[in-house]
Amino acid sequence: MAFSASIIFKGVDQVSKPMRSMDNSINRVSKSLGNFSMLAGGLSIATAVYSGLNAVKDYDSAIASLKAITGLAGEEFVPFRKEIQKIGDGTKKSFVEVGKAMQLIGSAQPELLGSAESMGKVTESAILLSKASGIDLPTSASALTTAMNQFGASADEARKYVDILSTSEQKGTAVTQQVVDALINGGSAAKTLGLSFDETNAIIQAYAKAGVMGSKAGTQMASALSKMAKDTNKNFNPTVVGATKAIDNLAKANLSYKQLIEKFDEEGAKNVATLLNQNHVVQRLSGNLHVLGNAQKQADERSKSIAFRIDELTATFQNLFITGSETSGALNAFGYVLKFITDNMGLLATILGAVVTYYGAMKIITTGITAVTWLMNTAQAVNLALQGKALLFLKGNTAALVAIPL
Repeated sequence: MAFSASIIFKGVDQVSKPMRSMDNSINRVSKSLGNFSMLAGGLSIATAVYSGLNAVKDYDSAIASLKAITGLAGEEFVPFRKEIQKIGDGTKKSFVEVGKAMQLIGSAQPELLGSAESMGKVTESAILLSKASGIDLPTSASALTTAMNQFGASADEARKYVDILSTSEQKGTAVTQQVVDALINGGSAAKTLGLSFDETNAIIQAYAKAGVMGSKAGTQMASALSKMAKDTNKNFNPTVVGATKAIDNLAKANLSYKQLIEKFDEEGAKNVATLLNQNHVVQRLSGNLHVLGNAQKQADERSKSIAFRIDELTATFQNLFITGSETSGALNAFGYVLKFITDNMGLLATILGAVVTYYGAMKIITTGITAVTWLMNTAQAVNLALQGKALLFLKGNTAALVAIPL
């Protein structure tokens, strides 16, 4: 069978036509994706800038609050501002969060308000506790200051307390917040009876193992230890031989429940018995909770998560935004602009109203001129059309006159 050139070209065209169509489609999709990428990029930049501006605003608010509770301003407040930024850079936490944490810590421990360095030590420790335990920074700051206040700890001991709380949660049953809730009700009694923070945590974890958690554990601990402290047998008295030893001695005495009631009354016997049944927990944990650097190890392990890394990246960006705004004076300038707007709101509203009124009037006038022009153009077009029709009639009449002999 012979093939003509036209058939061959037609065949080639049929094959290439879908290819050309596909190529056009791909080009259109690529162009759309390019436009979408530009839009997404623009939105990302806008979101980042918005986040940065919010951080600047929140940072300014946190600084103002911290200034208020310290009673310091100007050059006197500079060490606190530097401490915030040093801690933020070192821990990869937002300056805003650090400033707010300092405010909470200063309110809980007023003795720190005169020293940016001491405030910084407790704040860094609170951040470490937050990272190690997974609780948010405000809760962590409250937990740490509560524990320290119960035992009269200084800022230099803050890191030690964080290590104990972190190890207590790791080796025991109660989490950090439950330990702190127990301390609120029983910490002062434990401290008064001569217990260390480590030993107190061990006893709280013993109650937690028995299913007694939080504030209830603190209440029962205080009751049991207070009853034991009144015992005439020095081997059972925590103020004489220490709480850990007294509990162990009493557990080994293997007294009946009736004998415990005779010693400590019914309520006291119940609280002491619960503790004695978990003596193995007390002995295992007491003296073994201050593991130096354990909190940092837990924090490092948690920091491997993607969510954690994203939070650090966000905080770093916001900190750069805040630092840049302070260096360039943009923060103060922005504040002055806002103050001007606030102070002159009435004048600005009047000017805005005048502008809106002027714009509205000009819009009406422009619209009116456009309408009149359109009507005039329309009328002229109609007139020209009518003139053309009249000329046609005139031409017809002229032809008729020529054709008719006179």
